[in-house]
Amino acid sequence: MGEISDRFGSRTKSDMIMKPKVAVITLYYNRRDHVVDSINSLLNQTYENLEIIIVDDCSKDDTYEIIQKTVTNSSRVKCLKNEHNKGFTQTLIDTINNTEAEYIAIHGAGDISLPTRIEEQVKHLENNLQVGVVTTDITNSKKSKFHKTEITLDDLLQKNRITHGAVMFRKKPYDEVGGYRTFFTTRQDKDLWFRMSLITKIHFLNKKLYELVEIKKSVSQTASLTGMPTLISGFAKFLILERIKTGTDSLDLFGASGALYYNPSTANTLFYKNLRINILQKNINNVISYLNILIKINTNRFLIAAYKIFRKLLIYSKR
Repeated sequence: MGEISDRFGSRTKSDMIMKPKVAVITLYYNRRDHVVDSINSLLNQTYENLEIIIVDDCSKDDTYEIIQKTVTNSSRVKCLKNEHNKGFTQTLIDTINNTEAEYIAIHGAGDISLPTRIEEQVKHLENNLQVGVVTTDITNSKKSKFHKTEITLDDLLQKNRITHGAVMFRKKPYDEVGGYRTFFTTRQDKDLWFRMSLITKIHFLNKKLYELVEIKKSVSQTASLTGMPTLISGFAKFLILERIKTGTDSLDLFGASGALYYNPSTANTLFYKNLRINILQKNINNVISYLNILIKINTNRFLIAAYKIFRKLLIYSKR
């Protein structure tokens, strides 16, 4: 029997006839209004060897009860609830560690996976053994999110081109790089893709198989108002450049204290860059948020005065 190999294992032709097990993971916290359609999109997946793992991170509302009603009598579903709120990253880590699936798919709470999403991604990974991560295009954008098949580290350093909820990856390379890291309470996906890109290929499947559903006051939206995602993204870039040079990084060596090695003087530049982008995009709310941050972190009183005047004009224009 012929054998096909790559660095993460080998398959005989008979193995390839057997469909690999996929665990699709979706995490919920206080999203009672975004359960039914989202979970039904997973129940309606055409791929058969699928384990759907739904975890409620100790919601304060009746999200978990609605989840249970939605998945009644489905043998493919494992429904879990944390005894206390662990947070997104830690819950992801624990859930992935407790599954024996060969492939892991992420599905954002409230989002919609089109029926053939899992099937198409598995097919791509099975036909491309050198690929460890595959993402898809989203239905929300008219233009394609990306115009190449391979997403390189250079591409990722310019812009995160991977929709977290639309991704599927092999568990072996995920484990090899150490998986998600608890330090990253936000932008945990960017840090992971950076590290995985060093040992495996990342592909973009140019098919619209995923729909992002905007949820007001979501964790990601709330975090963005503090400016934390911008700082964390900068730190993730700092770490991957360290890893390229030395084979490891400050976070692995020193834990959370490794963040002290990151040059904080870059924060002002990062926030100013994002301010300019949002001005060009005419996103007034984001511009005001970044102005608030720049006013807090700046020491130049003339710049502070200019930012305050600009902010006042923007607020006045919204009336």
